[in-house]
Amino acid sequence: MLFSVSTPTVRRHFALLLKSLDLPQIHVHDIRHKTATISLESGVDVSIMLGNKDIATTERIYIDKTTKMPKRVTDGFLNAVK
Repeated sequence: MLFSVSTPTVRRHFALLLKSLDLPQIHVHDIRHKTATISLESGVDVSIMLGNKDIATTERIYIDKTTKMPKRVTDGFLNAVK
């Protein structure tokens, strides 16, 4: 095991982080989706990193989901990690 932190602990701390930044609550997994979408839209093949067999699978899963997360959440998160 890479980390010995439980899933509920990660979720709780992530929720507290979002609250402290005055951002709406999202799921930790939403970051994976947004990172994949931004990478693919920028021409970066992240298939292997995401555990997908090929880029077609990755694009099918992520490319069509670009409008799922509100722009405010995305912008707020990206600004927070800069």
